[in-house]
Amino acid sequence: MKKILLVLSIYLPALLFCDASPPPWVVYYGNKAAPEVFSSYNPIIFDNMSHPSLTPLLQEKKTLLGYLNMTEAEDRLPWFPDIKAQGILIRENTDWKGSWVVDIRNPFWSELLLNKIIPNILTQGFSGLFLDQLDLVLDLEKKDPKHYQGMEEAAVALVKAIHEKYPKIDLMMNRAYEILPHVGRAINFELAETLYTSYNFATKQYYVRPKHEFEWQLAQLNKARLLFPKLIIFSLDYWDPKDQEMYRKIYSIERENHIRPYVTTPSLDEVYPEPKS
Repeated sequence: MKKILLVLSIYLPALLFCDASPPPWVVYYGNKAAPEVFSSYNPIIFDNMSHPSLTPLLQEKKTLLGYLNMTEAEDRLPWFPDIKAQGILIRENTDWKGSWVVDIRNPFWSELLLNKIIPNILTQGFSGLFLDQLDLVLDLEKKDPKHYQGMEEAAVALVKAIHEKYPKIDLMMNRAYEILPHVGRAINFELAETLYTSYNFATKQYYVRPKHEFEWQLAQLNKARLLFPKLIIFSLDYWDPKDQEMYRKIYSIERENHIRPYVTTPSLDEVYPEPKS
């Protein structure tokens, strides 16, 4: 029986991928692009502080997801001094200066998210949230379970608390595969960031993920599909936009695995349409 489930998790039938030709989707963390640039995209992820006008897109019935960093506090935010005063900052993110990993086990963080940060995003007109960076605290507990015990449990509780407090909004979670079996009913979408390709910030080079990493991620996603048939899977891959042939290849590979793809650069401040075949 276990062997059958393993095979199913890797080679899930295309029947579970309900929509054969869904619209493209996009993530954009800038404010210079005009709203009409996004007319063909759905859903759309924007930065929650700096973004194009939402009104025209809401009139088009777009699903607009505001970015929410679930585990980090940026020093540009108005409530950063309050967070720092609580003594719950763990370390600065080496890839994103000015962004600090937070001890999400502390009740102050969940209360701040639920009662201040999320309302601030939703009152702008967003119809949902993009839940990012949960992998950071999950990785902390893996590497140092004695010091960071309870991070995974806190992550699960936080996702569920958002769904319970805001049950009518759409939620997309980024990666965090370890907790996906526990929160699959609380979210609408799962994003597999850097599924096939990624970017090395140290060397400033794009690269294709090792085959075993790609297949492991696919297995986690397919298991989630079996558990939560309504869950829609997206992928976000990074590559040099000058290499249009590689863009076509990435789109093709992701679609072969019944995933809704988008390919861009790690700066996420430009919109790169899918190349024509």
